[in-house]
Amino acid sequence: MDNNQFPVHELEADSPKPKRSWNRIALFLICLGAIMSAAGWLSGSRGGSLALVGGRLEIHSSSRGAGNNEQTFNPGSFTQVNITAGSANVIIIPVTGRNEAYRVTTHGIDNPHVALTNGRLEVSTRQPQGRQRTIHFFNIGFGSSRREIRVYVPHDSLDSLDITVSSGRIQADDINASQINAQVSSGNIQMENITADRLILQSTSGNVRINNAVFSYGNIRTTSGNLRLADVTYDSLRAVATSGGVRVEGARPRASSDTHLSTSSGNVQFDTNARRDSFSFDLSVSSGNIHVDGSRNRDGRQASQIAAATADGNHRLTARASSGNIRVNFGR
Repeated sequence: MDNNQFPVHELEADSPKPKRSWNRIALFLICLGAIMSAAGWLSGSRGGSLALVGGRLEIHSSSRGAGNNEQTFNPGSFTQVNITAGSANVIIIPVTGRNEAYRVTTHGIDNPHVALTNGRLEVSTRQPQGRQRTIHFFNIGFGSSRREIRVYVPHDSLDSLDITVSSGRIQADDINASQINAQVSSGNIQMENITADRLILQSTSGNVRINNAVFSYGNIRTTSGNLRLADVTYDSLRAVATSGGVRVEGARPRASSDTHLSTSSGNVQFDTNARRDSFSFDLSVSSGNIHVDGSRNRDGRQASQIAAATADGNHRLTARASSGNIRVNFGR
């Protein structure tokens, strides 16, 4: 026998034995099947999806009877819109074509209520019972599918737009209305290219963002979140955050405007192209610094003295920060 050739039995003795993992694989598949069955049973699902999110496997199931629904309306049939939703995203989409039908589409919502009465369009949903929970088992979670309401409205002839959402996102673009009122308990509000006489937005827990808006009176609030406004033209603006920052960029206040910005915990920033000598401003902080055109004042009373020197300004700016900084930048 060749000394370089080893016996077969010696190779077999030295080779590591393969680990038996079939039992573990079978157990995993059984558990996965049981969890998916439980997801379908609890939510009354007729379909679903599986995704890996942040290292956690999530199973999302669709509610029975909650599919895509659509109702159409003739142009000019309404000038007022009222939307009330428990848990859903609400998206407002403008209709620009003359002969294009206005419509309401819903996704993942059981039997939405859509009614047209005396020029007023009403859309409401009922809060699903036991279908919005996400249950985790062995780091696996499942919950109900996306719930969404899309309302196609006239872009330039609305008298009022009222939206109230418990949990979800509110989005509206390219809308012209006499009054816009949007409130969400848990979620964000985002609006762009908005024109209104009165703009009232409020989020209890979430951010509010506005880009390119024109309004006479604006009242923007959040309890826990940030407010960010960019390229806004207005007569009167009040932006208040309890816990979060307030930021206004590209402000274009009209003649004799009034601006009030405040936060209990966070920073306040106001940027405008208007000249500094056109403003009368009153800025104060309890714990923080005040920056006006790059200069810093550690004492809020000193900033008030600066405000008194420009008391004849056409615009009035009031800013308060209990715990945070205030930055104001004027045009040259």
